[in-house]
Amino acid sequence: MNDEQNFIALNPGKKAHRLLLVCFVSGNILFLPPSWSLLYKINLFFHPLASLIVTIWLLKNVGASLRPLWEENRASRIRKWGMVIVLAAAFFAGWYKLAPSPRLTAAYWVILISLWIWRRSLVLKVDTLLSISAGWYVLAALSGLIFMAGGGGRKLIVFLLLHRLSSLLVLAGYAGLVFRQRRRGPGAWGKTGLRALQIGWPALLFFFVMAADSSAGLPKLANRLHLSTLPLEKRTADEQDRIAQSGPQYRRYVEKIDSCGKVPGCHPAIVDDHRISAHNIALRTHHFQKNLRLLEDEIGERNIPICAGCHYPGLLFDPQTKVQSYYEADDMGCTFCHQFTEVEFPQDPRKTFVTLKFQMNHLAMFDRYEKDAISGWNRLLINLNPTGHGAVFTKKLYRQDEFCQACHRLQIRQQVEKEFEKPRCADCHMQPRYVIGEEGRQRNHFFPGANLALFTTANVPKGYEITERYAMGDLPLTLKGWGSFWELRDRTHGDKSVWLQMRIMPADDPRAGQPFRFSIITLNAGIDHPFPAAPLDLIDVWQSVVVKDATGRALLTIGELQEDFSADPAAHRLGGVMMGLDGKPVERNRVWQIKSKTIRRDIPFHTDTVDEYTLDLPADVAGPLEISAWWNYRKLNQRFVDWAYGTWNLLPILRIAEIRTRVPIPSPQTDPPQN
Repeated sequence: MNDEQNFIALNPGKKAHRLLLVCFVSGNILFLPPSWSLLYKINLFFHPLASLIVTIWLLKNVGASLRPLWEENRASRIRKWGMVIVLAAAFFAGWYKLAPSPRLTAAYWVILISLWIWRRSLVLKVDTLLSISAGWYVLAALSGLIFMAGGGGRKLIVFLLLHRLSSLLVLAGYAGLVFRQRRRGPGAWGKTGLRALQIGWPALLFFFVMAADSSAGLPKLANRLHLSTLPLEKRTADEQDRIAQSGPQYRRYVEKIDSCGKVPGCHPAIVDDHRISAHNIALRTHHFQKNLRLLEDEIGERNIPICAGCHYPGLLFDPQTKVQSYYEADDMGCTFCHQFTEVEFPQDPRKTFVTLKFQMNHLAMFDRYEKDAISGWNRLLINLNPTGHGAVFTKKLYRQDEFCQACHRLQIRQQVEKEFEKPRCADCHMQPRYVIGEEGRQRNHFFPGANLALFTTANVPKGYEITERYAMGDLPLTLKGWGSFWELRDRTHGDKSVWLQMRIMPADDPRAGQPFRFSIITLNAGIDHPFPAAPLDLIDVWQSVVVKDATGRALLTIGELQEDFSADPAAHRLGGVMMGLDGKPVERNRVWQIKSKTIRRDIPFHTDTVDEYTLDLPADVAGPLEISAWWNYRKLNQRFVDWAYGTWNLLPILRIAEIRTRVPIPSPQTDPPQN
């Protein structure tokens, strides 16, 4: 039996061809934008059912085609069935041994099939296209079966991807077999195309129906929100939005959390991160609540929504909601940020526009009885197509700095790109969970930074611990690509990430009874934006310097806390001020009064700054001198803490970088003897 007869025997008649092509199309429809309509959901079950029918049909005809060989050649029969048994045993042995690692199992199966195709093509001289089609069809069927039998979902997504890849290879081999049988002579290609159309019209019709359904299911309900600290009365006519265009009934669609994490197999770890993150608990702090009361007193309750877009966005969708309802609840749902489709930056740095587009067919699956819950049926549908679920809630925008800048633009200047130097925001603040001490390799959604004040005042010890370790460099980050070239590590005090690198440079040798000058150079070596980058009216960043001689006597002390916990007024500082609409520096974080940002001093990425000091050494100074220096950072300055919490309250202060060095004092020079 030649190869053409083999191919015809494996695929008897147009019905088998048509059903096979429909299977290919129904599976690859999932590459289109997911509509999650009723037709889309039906196809999630139609595809495996139709594929099972085709596979049984093919197995039946394989048996029929091999029956003559079975009857006429005992040796060939034993050899062929022996190979089938060995191959099957190898497959399931691999599954048994490598089951805990789906990636290794999939790789093992690909190697087996590749070796089988190589053996049939080069050793047994069987037609290459037929071998490729048969081999990859086996792998497509097996990977699809394992994915379905295991319940699908993210844990088995490697088998889904393998199923799709092998299906495309089968389709390529199938097309080659079909067109190779075309007749020779004039009009051969036209006749072959007509024959293909006769066979493939059901699949073509199926494709157009599903493509139209996919197009019809694209998000149409758009909300363009104006994120700004400007009071409503100071905005232009097109910026007067107090609520989202979709209306209050859609508030629950931007506050989904439980349905994302409480269901087994979904995202419980990511939800755990988010629940204790600064994004979600800011309104639990007394100082934020007092700041909102100050806003209401100064510019009225109607302006409460101006802070909503970045802190409690559900209020933008329901104007009847009171901000107090967020004080003990979740401030921000997963489905708010994960529906952003566009971010716009006007020239005024106080303004940002964001667009959210609701994929209502899919969002409705997380809204069981109008609550934040998902049914078992909808969970099954999502597990059957986890990539379709991800396509709804994941966009390329989310990997770009512009996504974070939507809310952080005023406080964190966009760093100028330096070709391969600059990692993205997510590269540092969304490291894998295992880096921050948690289980799992998915990106953390805690977003560690340096805001210890928030976790102290909100009483979240775990958040405090992660933030402190991150800010102190005790969580060594691993940056991929060219970003890692610039990553500095401190190996002398453990494996620590270096944010600011300090160096002490004496201007001359210290001598007893004489002035001694030295400089402290601070390089921003690891913070990929200017330091400090936070509300300038709130933060406090100053340098402490202590110089001692060999007896331990303090010769210079700058940067100590005062009795009222304020920083030494003589200390060298970083930061600036927010200038208000009244021409005065903004106090008490009155963001609605900000007109401009004035930076007096900061340290951009890969830039250094120099602090110079001079002290008079006493005549009896004992060397060597020990010079210690460090940068202090606290999120809330003492004036704001006194206003929000009363006097005699001290919030945590971070030593963001420090250095200690010794400088010898040369022995005095004696005059040479006189002749």
